[in-house]
Amino acid sequence: MAQSGGKLGYNNSYFRVCVDKKPLGGRIVGQRTSVPIDFNDVGDLLLKIETVLDTQDFPRAFQRKRTFGEPQQTVRRDEEQQVIFMSIDEVTAAKGEISTFELRVNARQNASWQGRLDFLDGEQKQFMSALELIHILDEKFGA
Repeated sequence: MAQSGGKLGYNNSYFRVCVDKKPLGGRIVGQRTSVPIDFNDVGDLLLKIETVLDTQDFPRAFQRKRTFGEPQQTVRRDEEQQVIFMSIDEVTAAKGEISTFELRVNARQNASWQGRLDFLDGEQKQFMSALELIHILDEKFGA
């Protein structure tokens, strides 16, 4: 595993999603995580990635979250925590039993995600919202 030290950028900020079961379940790995993160369905996938994005504040959410309850703890940056990330070799070696794709969240505007999916078979899809991402995953995996 590689130690934190550099800032996250476009090239090391993607998530590799390893699909091990249908309709959609598996593992999330990346240079943004310290260990593989298991997920059970598309909703779980989105929530777990959103947690990583919020924790690292990258890409920064366009809107600040608002709540009627207690204010949430401020975002903690991984550079300050010296988190141990997975190495690029560990991420590249991860493969799903059914499929593997890279998920890049380029921006978080209008309370949603914008980004790109790169499947290992060469197929690429862009999405302009989390709902569009769910639709793409549903078409591909029957999520």
